[in-house]
Amino acid sequence: MIPVTDKTLFLKQVDFSSRSYNGFNLVDLVFPSFKEPIMKREDFLWRVFGKEAKEYEKSYPNDVVFKSENRRRYDGGEHLERSCYYTVCNELNGNDRCTLRNELYGYNHFEYSGPIRVFDFAVESSMERFHQYQLNYRAAHPGVYIMGMDNGVRRYPFINRWLEHDLYTLHSPRAPHLRFAVAHFPYKVEEVHCQNILDLRERKAQDWLIEELKSYDIEDNKFKGETAHDWFYVLSLIMDDLHGGNIVTSRIGATLRNAGVKGLVFPSARSNCAVNYQNGEVSDFRGWNFVRYDTSIVDYDRKIEGATVTPRFEVDWMDLSASIDDGWHLEIIERQMFKEIDEQTKRALS
Repeated sequence: MIPVTDKTLFLKQVDFSSRSYNGFNLVDLVFPSFKEPIMKREDFLWRVFGKEAKEYEKSYPNDVVFKSENRRRYDGGEHLERSCYYTVCNELNGNDRCTLRNELYGYNHFEYSGPIRVFDFAVESSMERFHQYQLNYRAAHPGVYIMGMDNGVRRYPFINRWLEHDLYTLHSPRAPHLRFAVAHFPYKVEEVHCQNILDLRERKAQDWLIEELKSYDIEDNKFKGETAHDWFYVLSLIMDDLHGGNIVTSRIGATLRNAGVKGLVFPSARSNCAVNYQNGEVSDFRGWNFVRYDTSIVDYDRKIEGATVTPRFEVDWMDLSASIDDGWHLEIIERQMFKEIDEQTKRALS
């Protein structure tokens, strides 16, 4: 039985609809994958079917047809709107420990927008980093600030694209050789009482998911029957960082929606993730998202038959000597992501 629960959550979404910037949605420039996830066809077929497939549309299983490459994580193979997804905040003021910021980086395509930095003013450390640039710009409102930059030369004049959309060039005394542009988007934070949801921050939910994935016929699975190892192995399978997740997250979503579950709290694939417990209850956390299920799926076979799923990281390299009953953390996600961002930025501004 799925260990559903009722929870009051602080849920956060960025509101891109309130800014048009001279009639052009700046999101298309900075986060082109946000509206419609961009994925290579080969990646899509691999993540849906776990193996190569020749047909673009294919029923798998029970005549469920994946008609589009535009899939969302834990959607179960049936479309969910962007408005169904949130970050989970620690406070009603919107502090989600930079989870929203990290998610937005995942929708950026550096080759088009140029180097960017994302700042979330609900997180004090993020707001302080923005002010360290000392731009000739007054950031007077809560929300998310997106900063683009280039060095003004013809080779990579990225800011020119920003200037076409009613933005203007900014300068920083700390980097006088660079040009900057800034866009602001508000967010909304709601206190929501969620009923009949699965919360993967809870230990009982984690134990259920371990057993659930053991029942999937995943080729070369690495379950050992050791709680800590098996949970981190599950994380390595469900934290696929490409858009739309993979065959495992799709089957989990199908299972939950088929059972009438109304939502899922799940670990962000682009943030470090952690949970602390006190007396068996969640006392602190970071790096979690929520998806709301408004509709169910019926007559869906969730079994994975002979699928090969590549883990995001190697569990055997980790120190799992401590019990996870008091809490656990995964600290490797952001290090690799920001290493790649810094390398891209260095190349573009050199």
